[in-house]
Formats: sequence, structure tokens, C-alpha cells
Amino acid sequence: MPDLKQPQINSLIISGRLTADPEVKSVGSDGKYVCNTSIATDSGWGDNKKSIFLDCTCWGKTAEIIGELKKGSPVVLEGRIHMDEWEDRKTGAKRTKIAMTVNRVHGLAWDTARDHKPEESESTPF
Repeated sequence: MPDLKQPQINSLIISGRLTADPEVKSVGSDGKYVCNTSIATDSGWGDNKKSIFLDCTCWGKTAEIIGELKKGSPVVLEGRIHMDEWEDRKTGAKRTKIAMTVNRVHGLAWDTARDHKPEESESTPF
């Protein structure tokens, strides 16, 4: 019998708002762009509503695109989850956190025109 393995899918689509103005930096000898930012998304309703914060890393053109947005901008991000690991400077303990590597950024612009009633004109029959 063949060795059947469960497929591993690491894909994330999340919407939220940027928690700060993104800062794009040029890194490496090739000057590749990187942007580390975070988003807040809400979970639950009413008294159970909580905000969840997720750190995100964008590279290349994706970093440039997100860099044009501002704090509070609504976005939809597509990418994958990764684990950041580092050593605590004070205690020397190993630390980890779940973060997101972003492949696509979709900035959302609210259509304020739909929130306003159109002006009536004489040519409107009703």
C-alpha cells in the first residue's frame, strides 16, 4: 500500500486595518524592498468582540504597494503563515510568534457616494 500523506496547505486571506503607517526599507546588495507592518482584525460580537493583531512581512512590489497606504487603511491580505524565532536580549530565552508573509495586498476604499441619497431632479419620475 502506498504511503498516503495528508496535503499541507499554508494559505491565509485576512482582512483588517493597518495599525501604523507602513515603512518600506531597501535591504541587501540588490536593494530589494521589505515592509514589516501589522493589521488588526476583529473577532466576535458585542461584549465578546476582541481585536486580533498580526505582524506581516511584505517583499518587493508588494512592499511598495502596502507602503502607499496609511494607518487605519482597510486591507485584504493574501499570503502564508510563518513562525518568527528570536532570542530575548534580556533573558536569553527563545521566543516565537506566528506572523504572515504577504503575497498580495488589496487596499479597500469605501464608496462614500453610496451612503448619500442622490439629489432629486425634475426628470426623475418618482
